[in-house]
Amino acid sequence: RIGLSLPLKNHNYLRQVAWQLADQEDSQAEKSRNAAPAPRRQSNERPQNLSSPIDQYVQGLRDTKPTDAEMTAWKNGQLK
Repeated sequence: RIGLSLPLKNHNYLRQVAWQLADQEDSQAEKSRNAAPAPRRQSNERPQNLSSPIDQYVQGLRDTKPTDAEMTAWKNGQLK
């Protein structure tokens, strides 16, 4: 049998344990929120299901802005 007499005179110990557990949980949640974002695709990878090269550029899936020639080719259906 443990030498603890119940009821306790106060709950300061229990409060301290509860606050420590809450701090640990909050710390873990913050770490997961601040995790590094996924790496960007390489410019030679071809994204799927995008409507135009400018959309790919705006969404960060390509590093360079499309040229006028690329946009014209896309509009004419030569570039998919």
